[in-house]
Amino acid sequence: MRPAAAPGQRRRRHRPRRPRAAGTRRRRAGHRIRHWWSCNAREATRTTGRDDPAAAAAELARLTGRRGVLVRTGPDGCLVAARDAAPVHMPGFAVHAVDMNGAGDAHTGVFVAAIATGADAIDAARTANAAAALSVTSYGPATAPTAAELARFVADQPAGIFGGRA
Repeated sequence: MRPAAAPGQRRRRHRPRRPRAAGTRRRRAGHRIRHWWSCNAREATRTTGRDDPAAAAAELARLTGRRGVLVRTGPDGCLVAARDAAPVHMPGFAVHAVDMNGAGDAHTGVFVAAIATGADAIDAARTANAAAALSVTSYGPATAPTAAELARFVADQPAGIFGGRA
């Protein structure tokens, strides 16, 4: 029988680890995601005291120490900033917006999912912009597009609009 834990402390269970091949590390999708900071332009400018969202994105990338910063700029798209590079503006998509409720959530969710599956930040931002554009074309807050709807939307874009690909 194991001895009881000291008063006020919990007894820890021993969980044996699974053996791994020499020199390998367990990698989870979360290790890519946690290195990003995401906010909207208003939050970025208020946090940094900068008036320009691009300057605020660059300042946040420097201050947070994260791999990158994503600043959503509404219908204009978003800014992707890395610690050691100037922010890149990713333009939004022209759609007939009826309800902006939930667009930022759709944008962030799709960006995180794309990063988690191995996409680079620029492609993830373009995909997130497409998801946000689709989400504002429907009424209500829970209007994030499905993967199939997103793929159809991207396929319907003119050549060169989405990622420079035809």
